[in-house]
Amino acid sequence: LHEEAVKLQTVVSQTLQALSCCTDEDHGRGSLEEAEAEKLLLVSCEKRAALLAEITRLREEKNSESEEASGEELDCVFQQPCRGTVVITNIRLPLKLEFVCSSHNRPGTTVINPYLQASITSKLKRKGLMLALVCVFAFLGRPSHYFFILIRYGPCNIVATPLATAADAQNGDTISFPTSVIL
Repeated sequence: LHEEAVKLQTVVSQTLQALSCCTDEDHGRGSLEEAEAEKLLLVSCEKRAALLAEITRLREEKNSESEEASGEELDCVFQQPCRGTVVITNIRLPLKLEFVCSSHNRPGTTVINPYLQASITSKLKRKGLMLALVCVFAFLGRPSHYFFILIRYGPCNIVATPLATAADAQNGDTISFPTSVIL
């Protein structure tokens, strides 16, 4: 796990270096490539944080087991893990009609914060499953927002959907993501 966290730190560093080269529109600022790099940065940071949290949990678990072994024996009831499969498909993101119309009709869209290109706008946590809607902002002449869904399940498993824009919305108000996740 530690080796994987180190590899992800390298990916984060390299992605940050690449993003620092996106200084203006001629150098990729606001492009789909920049949005993909922002997505890679966010996913890599989330995976690394999950790995480090799992490493910490395992260390603490090991320390508590060694403390219990040195003390008196306790009668423990071990629970058997559940077996089953959960499949997440047909992921849809509903958009407010006002947002879709305003994103198509605004000739002078500006970036809310050029230094904070990715922000998690909504999270749902339930029993180890986290869904995060991520919005990546872009510049004039290009889509004003890119969206993707980040799914975190278990201690270290993170999956991201492909990027989509408001123009990808079906019937004008819902973005569908083709990703299928088996838990």
